[in-house]
Amino acid sequence: MAIFGRSLADDSIVHYSHTWTALLFLLLALFTWVLPLFLPSGHHSGEATDTMSVHCYAPAQFTNEQVAYTNAICGAAYKKAVSPANVNNSDSTSAAILYKLKTNDESQISRDQTRFGAKDEPPQNSSDSARVVDSQGESLRYLTSHIPVLLFVFAVCLKLTQVLWGMYSRCCGVNVQKTLENVHKISTAPSEPRAKLMEGVWGSHVPSCWTTVGFLVYRLALCSVSVCQLAFIYCYLQPEVGHLGSHSTSSHQDYYDTPLMCKFSLIRLGRTEAYAIQCVFTQSPAQPELTYDTTYAIYVSLSAALVFVLASLSILNIANLITWLLRLWSRPCRRHVSRQDNLATDVYLILFLARDNFGQQTATELADSYQRGTESLGDGSMELKTAEA
Repeated sequence: MAIFGRSLADDSIVHYSHTWTALLFLLLALFTWVLPLFLPSGHHSGEATDTMSVHCYAPAQFTNEQVAYTNAICGAAYKKAVSPANVNNSDSTSAAILYKLKTNDESQISRDQTRFGAKDEPPQNSSDSARVVDSQGESLRYLTSHIPVLLFVFAVCLKLTQVLWGMYSRCCGVNVQKTLENVHKISTAPSEPRAKLMEGVWGSHVPSCWTTVGFLVYRLALCSVSVCQLAFIYCYLQPEVGHLGSHSTSSHQDYYDTPLMCKFSLIRLGRTEAYAIQCVFTQSPAQPELTYDTTYAIYVSLSAALVFVLASLSILNIANLITWLLRLWSRPCRRHVSRQDNLATDVYLILFLARDNFGQQTATELADSYQRGTESLGDGSMELKTAEA
């Protein structure tokens, strides 16, 4: 039998499972193995811009130097407020302190202010983007190193079920493949000696049910393998692909272009004067965001294709298993290949496979030959008992 040929003991669904699907997984394993050689490690989504711009509404009497100083100390206070080091330390040694402005029922700015960047604020800083990029890099390394091995193991598991079934069939009960090959040779012979040759197909062994049990376990194993592979893809692979496409977000972005109250002291004419003015902070990433858009799109498409293939394969294998259970143990189904419905289960297995491969006429001739052989053995036993008596 050719390596891609279909065994007579397999139907088309099983053949697609352990041969063509396994071959597809091997090709995808090779593709994902060489894929990192052609993928960029990431790209910047835009040009680098200034970290933050500050505009404070300074009093009219401030000189240009004092306005620049005000913008500088309020900007430094903003940076410190969103820094992780400030989360557990509400006290600030900055030259300025920021407060969030609240509104009253008349939508007017109230003097009831909340300290901006206090310890009850969530940690917010631009390093969130770096942490997300690190997570994306780890996910990419996981995918590039695990997916080729994973697909290779998937292919081996699918093919291994066929190998184990073939070994079991040759060692226990009826050798299904050899029996069907003999039936195929006899079915091409002339009609007169064909009936006699059919009786020799069964050999000297007595069919029972153990070959059928192994046959059904074989199909159950294919169902289990495809379902387990689908669950693994869904539970472990897809989350990693999702991490690869994640982008950083910062909650303190809500305060961009939102006025904050900046309180600070300034020495003018030898006196220390306290001021509270409104400032607006416009911040952009200190460096361009690193993304994996192309890589993410490839792995999303790959995982979606794997889910589709394995889901379809699982449904078809489960339906195929249920069909064979009805064929082998339902009396109305048994009568489709034999006039008797009380023969050994292995006989019905051979008859159904013969009908699927060679047609209804061959299956009917094979059933008649088995019944004639059984009757002749029964007559011989009766004659032997009579002679002994």
